[in-house]
Amino acid sequence: MSVLYLVRHGQSEWNRIGRIQGRSESPLTGLGREQAVALGRMLRAVLPDTDIDIVASPLTRAFETATIIAGELGRAERDVRTDERIIDFDVGVLSGYPGWDAVAADHPEVARLRLEDPVHFQPPDGEAAPMCSPAPAPFSPHARPPAATRWSCAMASSTNSSVPPHGTLPAERSSLSARIR
Repeated sequence: MSVLYLVRHGQSEWNRIGRIQGRSESPLTGLGREQAVALGRMLRAVLPDTDIDIVASPLTRAFETATIIAGELGRAERDVRTDERIIDFDVGVLSGYPGWDAVAADHPEVARLRLEDPVHFQPPDGEAAPMCSPAPAPFSPHARPPAATRWSCAMASSTNSSVPPHGTLPAERSSLSARIR
């Protein structure tokens, strides 16, 4: 049986202050590192075998989360691989904005469009979820799709894969979560 663990990165500085991140870099906070340690320990307790594939977004916050988890599993940083297919979507000009309330105040039409159709919403100069989520396809850390293919969510087709994506759930929620659009 195939198992895929999807993990959100630990709390970043921009999560802490409510900034919109997208692909912008924002380092983990102390709490974010503690979340990654706790998740690594939990995975170590539940996984029958820690010889798993660990794949992270190339964003620093996701890679650091994955390397902390890897360490808790007795694995080295070199065991963590990055994959562009699971990078956060581009929020365009909204990157760095101090939250959605500020967007609504400065750009009410943009905020209205996001609320009306969040699945198809496309930030100015950014990308909409359908642009980075082709029809559901299996995700295998060993598979190499054509260069133009990228998933914002991953589905298991290989055995024992741990894939930490980023930025999809509020920081207060559990770090271990399935993310399927």
